[in-house]
This record gives sequence, C-alpha cells and structure tokens, in this order.
Amino acid sequence: MSRHLKTFIIWRELRCKVRAFTLFRRAELAPEATLARASRLDPWSRLFLLEGVGYARGNAGRPLADLGAAGAIPLIMGWGLSQAVHAVKSVKRGEAPAAPLGRLAAVCREQSPPGLAGVAFEGVGLVARHKSPNRVQALARALADLGGDLEAQFWHGLGRGLFFVLGDAVPWGSPSGRALDRALREPPHTLGRINALAGLAWAMTLVCLPFPEALDLFLCQHAARIEDVEAFRQGIAAAVLLWRGTAGPGALLDRFLAHTSEASGHWEAWVRRPCEQALGERLPALMQEGSWEDLFRISR
Repeated sequence: MSRHLKTFIIWRELRCKVRAFTLFRRAELAPEATLARASRLDPWSRLFLLEGVGYARGNAGRPLADLGAAGAIPLIMGWGLSQAVHAVKSVKRGEAPAAPLGRLAAVCREQSPPGLAGVAFEGVGLVARHKSPNRVQALARALADLGGDLEAQFWHGLGRGLFFVLGDAVPWGSPSGRALDRALREPPHTLGRINALAGLAWAMTLVCLPFPEALDLFLCQHAARIEDVEAFRQGIAAAVLLWRGTAGPGALLDRFLAHTSEASGHWEAWVRRPCEQALGERLPALMQEGSWEDLFRISR
C-alpha cells in the first residue's frame, strides 16, 4: 500500500469520526426535530443521531421514546452517557466513587428495558476517560468492589472512548495505532485490557462501517501487536451484531463484509469469518431474548 493511499485512508477515518460526532451533537441541540425525521435517514446517520437524542433527553430528564428494540439501543446508549456525566461530576466534586457509581448502576437497571441496563451503564467508561482520566483507576477499583459485570462494562466503554481521544486524532502516523497503545497500557489487568480492546474494535468498526479501508489498514499495520486476538475479534463482531439489530439487513453491511483487503488473510480471519459466524449463531438469540447488553462487555 502506497504512502499516499495510507494518508488518504487516515484522513477518511478522521472524517468518519467528525461526521459521527457532528450527528450526535446536532441531535443533542434539537432532539425532538431530529427524532421526528429519524426514520427518513440512512441507517448509519440515524444511529448516531438517535444516540444524541438519548443524551439530550437524559439531560432534560425526559422519558425515552418508544421506538422498539432497534431504536431503543442507540437512545439508551446516549441516555446512559448523560447519566454517566452526572456520576463522574459527583466524583470530581469529592464524593467517594462507590456511591455515585452505585446510584448510576441502579438507575440504569430501573429505567432501562430488560437486557439493556448494561448498554446504558457502559458509557461511564467513555465519559470517565474523556472527562476525568486521572480518576479512571479509582473508578475501576470501586466498580470491582461493586461486583457483577460493571467493571468489565466500564473498561469496554473506556476502550470505545479511546477511539475518540482528541490528541490522538491528528491525521499523521496512525491515530488508531495510538489508541491501541492506550488500550494495551492503561488497564492494569487482563479483564481491563480485553474489554478495552473489544471496545476500541467496536467503535472503530461502527464509525468506519461505510469505509472498511480504515479497519483494513489498522489490521495490516497493528494486528501483530494485539495481545488478545479473540477480544478484538469479538469487538468487531459485536459491533456488526449491534448494527444488524438496529439497522436490519442492508447493502452497507454487505459491502463491509465483502471488502477486498490488501491482506485478505487478515480480513478473512479478523472480520468476515467471525462476523458471519456471529450473525448466524448469536443474532437469533439476541433478537429473541433482547440481551443486547452482552455486546457491551467481555467476561472471562
């Protein structure tokens, strides 16, 4: 792959990130108008717009609109981010982490539909990494004490947030490679690292779904450095499952999976085969049982 093509791909990846953030922000500023026209938008734009609507509704204390399971997932993702901001602010004001995190977990359980509480809670890792990175370790320790899947969800959200770290987004070198460095370095243990890797893969896949060349370039450059291959593959497959559950079948996903890679072995082993297997084996159970929160953490 030529240097010029690599530079072009890195710039396109940045455009995907900026577009996703712009859609989220636009919905946050005018949530009701956005919600009214959501069904007319393309599925990729709708995903990030609905997340922004959920965030705005959470900030305003308004109920989540009933859009069915497909619409509920991005709405609850955004709503969870708004609740996580309040929890992290409480910690920054000096409150011991266990209390606001416990309240956050409780409100996510009480107000989320069955199987979606973890969808809401996972965003606290993203918020903590962006709003209070110096408190990440203390928050994770408090969640470990609270038990359950909370700590795993936290590190998954942190990995998702690493894809959007502003200082790493500059389009030279490898922005996603710098995010990978952080995912391998910042968590202090295996549970944290595998979830940070999965969260990073999750975000990269969903944001760059219209432009698979970005993930392809990342794998060509960095696959050998990924310590837990299965965790990263699971993150990619989880993003595809989420997409399929929210958007349904469509040409965008078909094109993504059928991408012709510079290194076909990488794409086949890391993307196409795991995703097709997940769509065949896991998607029917997710659609029937509604346990979408399983896609927002890895527990081992």
